Amino acid sequence: ARFEVAMGEKQRLSDDSRNTMSKIDTANRLIQALGGENDRWVKQVRECEEELIRLPGDCIVAASFMDYLGPFGPEYREEILKGIAAKCTELRIHVSNAPDINRFFTTNAEIRKWVAFGLPPDDASLQNATLTMYSGRWPIMIDPQEQAVAWIK
Repeated sequence: ARFEVAMGEKQRLSDDSRNTMSKIDTANRLIQALGGENDRWVKQVRECEEELIRLPGDCIVAASFMDYLGPFGPEYREEILKGIAAKCTELRIHVSNAPDINRFFTTNAEIRKWVAFGLPPDDASLQNATLTMYSGRWPIMIDPQEQAVAWIK
């Protein structure tokens, strides 16, 4: 009777050992398959950390754009934004080399939706749409080509 109990215990332990070895093998294969993902994740974490360092300066540039630059044309806006970014750098406030105002306030999906509804995809039109959608002030649109009318409808 004790022999049969011992043999049953031996069989159970042998089965457990096989199951554990199978799980280890599966885990090793999964780790190998995700090896490239780990590299991508590490890179993405580094990029997020760098973005976080530049966030205060980028916020200053974006807030300046939203609060002060609406009435101006795209060339003058760009010139002023570069000046603000340069001042941030001078004051040792980290800022992106070329902060993308449209991407700061919107998403790619939102921009695609605007374009699908008739907004021209150029940077000036996207900036104007960003100002229209996210500014706390009522926009006054001078629209001789009626592009904004088509987009708003």
